[in-house]
Amino acid sequence: MSMTQRAPHAYPHVAVLVFPFTCHPWPLLNLACKLACAAPHIRFSFFNTSKSNHMLFENSQADHLPDNLKAYDVSNGAPEGHVNTLAKPGEDDGEFEMFMKAAPRSFRKAEDTVVAETGMKISCLLVDAYFPGT
Repeated sequence: MSMTQRAPHAYPHVAVLVFPFTCHPWPLLNLACKLACAAPHIRFSFFNTSKSNHMLFENSQADHLPDNLKAYDVSNGAPEGHVNTLAKPGEDDGEFEMFMKAAPRSFRKAEDTVVAETGMKISCLLVDAYFPGT
């Protein structure tokens, strides 16, 4: 019986909140994939910034996720149209600070959207380091 054939509240729902800087996203995605494969009755929602998700899922890697794991984009906190104008890759133009300031609001908004979309309340958080307000 698939997850959609039973009442939404009958299944656990894990929200994976990703810190999108340095190497943090890769091990968290790896862990989420392993957990999703080991527990196909549990839904996993992987919340990460668009930029970080793009790097993780380039080359159609998102097509190979377990059926019960779905990636969602959250705001990085940058103003609309913000472009990193620094010459060297990896230099910080305030992206870290913008993300940290916006993270609690961005994650709550994304969680609310997914709960409304799926009807499945989040029952567990898998959270990376550095998150205020979680």
